[in-house]
Amino acid sequence: MVFTSGTKCTRLNGAVFFLPKQRRQEAMADIFISYAREDRSRIEPLARRLEELGWSVWWDTAIPPGRAYDEIIEEAISAAKAVVVLWSKESVKSGWVKEEAGRGKERKILVPARIDPVEPPIGFGLIQAGDLANWKGELNHEGFKSA
Repeated sequence: MVFTSGTKCTRLNGAVFFLPKQRRQEAMADIFISYAREDRSRIEPLARRLEELGWSVWWDTAIPPGRAYDEIIEEAISAAKAVVVLWSKESVKSGWVKEEAGRGKERKILVPARIDPVEPPIGFGLIQAGDLANWKGELNHEGFKSA
């Protein structure tokens, strides 16, 4: 039996099996990434880099078929050790991203970063955000190190 990264299912000889609820938490990731779907191609390199550094990462590519999106998101955020929100021109307008960031803020595990030169939405401006606007994947980038 193999857990797939960030999902709530197991794969055995190509078949997909959903885990019982108490076992689902075991399959959750260390880091939940919140972003606007329009920024997906910009987020993938960050998710890969974090995984290369040994963190398990959850983002919405890990939603298994047959599960309600909001339930999966809530479970993933509840199990995460950090919620990384990536503020962009698109994400500052997204109700989903604000909700996910709010959950991270409530749990005091929010790690905000900017990928565009934008101001965070009301309620998030008092939390220092890393600057990843010019990040190209390098480990020594000041914004990456600060986040």
